[in-house]
Amino acid sequence: MRLIEIRQETELQAMGAQWDALLAASSSRTIFLTWEWVTSWWASYGTPGELSILAVFDENNVLRGLAPLRFRMLRRYGHSATALAFIGDGSNDSDYLDCVVEAGYEESVMECFHARWREEFDHVVIDSPPCLSVTDATLLSPGVDRVLIVARSGKTQKAAIKRACNLLFQVRAKGMGLVLNAFDMSVGSYYYGQYYRKYYSEEISSQIANPSNGDSSCNNETVDRVS
Repeated sequence: MRLIEIRQETELQAMGAQWDALLAASSSRTIFLTWEWVTSWWASYGTPGELSILAVFDENNVLRGLAPLRFRMLRRYGHSATALAFIGDGSNDSDYLDCVVEAGYEESVMECFHARWREEFDHVVIDSPPCLSVTDATLLSPGVDRVLIVARSGKTQKAAIKRACNLLFQVRAKGMGLVLNAFDMSVGSYYYGQYYRKYYSEEISSQIANPSNGDSSCNNETVDRVS
């Protein structure tokens, strides 16, 4: 497999036939990933120098995968960092944004993408959709160093976390831990807070290490604490 990066708009404009042929052979066939949509979006919102489309070709020079990306500067909490975002992200008019990969070439193409990002960045954080809704997380996780599960305090059911752990375990993902967001620090006393943190951290850690364990009687309970 051979990977090239497309940085110039003229290169993007010349890819129409190859792009749409690849899209037709992929499982990501949406209007928001067509060459027509991507080029129109870029003409309206794109910034020169930010284009960073990765294209993977096989030994016969046939296009097998595309990552339609652009560089984007993120500013959070007084800090700035360069990130990669899908073309179409941020304008509230595009949906179902994804890599475009021919069916059957997913693993080899994603390996090429991962290798390129490891060379280019010190740290690569891939934010995937929920693993119980779509397959992105299970497809991506075998190729990354560690996987973090994110749950919402008081909303995410423990059974959902167990199912997520089991899916990731089946593809041999290397679990790192769980992030609990929307946690209300003001709820509960100090004693019970310490108890719940210890209880849930031990239980969730056990699920990440061995997701086949667990009591199904708590399927409807939500996760409220984790350290």
